[in-house]
Amino acid sequence: MHTIRPLDKEAIRTAIRETGRIITAEDHFVVNGLGSAVADLMADEGLTPKFKRLGIPNDAFPPLGDSYELYAHLGYDPEGIKKAIREILG
Repeated sequence: MHTIRPLDKEAIRTAIRETGRIITAEDHFVVNGLGSAVADLMADEGLTPKFKRLGIPNDAFPPLGDSYELYAHLGYDPEGIKKAIREILG
């Protein structure tokens, strides 16, 4: 998604129809970002795919460090995204 607003609802609906799964990844807190917008759409429309949000947990503040180290620490670096994909496919 290149924007959260306006949200590309049809792209989300299509992905759910075709895969039954959604993973969002963002360099942001997972609450009030893309993950929340997708979750709101799913709730409003009664859609129930497997769903996982990757980003900064809402109850945590990341430590200081290089962005790539922080992504790894928070689980949304390439390895973390691959792990989430494996989990949601399982």
